[in-house]
Amino acid sequence: RVFCIFFMSYVHLHFFGLDLYGSELYMAVRTILVDVLGRSSVPLLSIISGFLAWGVFQKKRNSDVFKDRARKILVPMIVWNSIGAFLLFLKSEAPQGVELINGVFALAGPGVYTHLDFLRDIYVMTLITPFLVFFAKRMPLLLAGFSILLCFYNFDIYIVFRNQIFIFYVVGVFFALYRVEFVVGGIFVVV
Repeated sequence: RVFCIFFMSYVHLHFFGLDLYGSELYMAVRTILVDVLGRSSVPLLSIISGFLAWGVFQKKRNSDVFKDRARKILVPMIVWNSIGAFLLFLKSEAPQGVELINGVFALAGPGVYTHLDFLRDIYVMTLITPFLVFFAKRMPLLLAGFSILLCFYNFDIYIVFRNQIFIFYVVGVFFALYRVEFVVGGIFVVV
């Protein structure tokens, strides 16, 4: 997860100066960091989150998981969105009313820092994980079909802001429930 978060952060932060942009080597490295590793980190992190969530729900009560995840996921998102809203207020560009509430809490619309909406989406996926596990065990084809449909068609149902997160999280849940065994280069691997 740490590597995924690093590469995801790089997509948004750009750690190196503008003077390197003319270099072909820099552009090649940047393409790998941003367009390959950075953009694949959100799907991979979503799969990992779904996989790990199943294990956490096996060990703790649902309410404890929801509280723990709110503290670890939602609180940082709300703090950073609040700072962003305050900075916009200083520039006289602050959102007002419902827009401010959405800007801080990302309830029915993107937050002030839209790249943090991923955290909101992962928390929502955590809330529905018990249902996902239920459907993955009893009606896996229905869940898979719904996930694919949701991924390709935007229904504006606000389960998650980025529909692809839903399908990748579900893939992680499926990996947790239905271990896949295969051999790679003579090494036995269990996923």
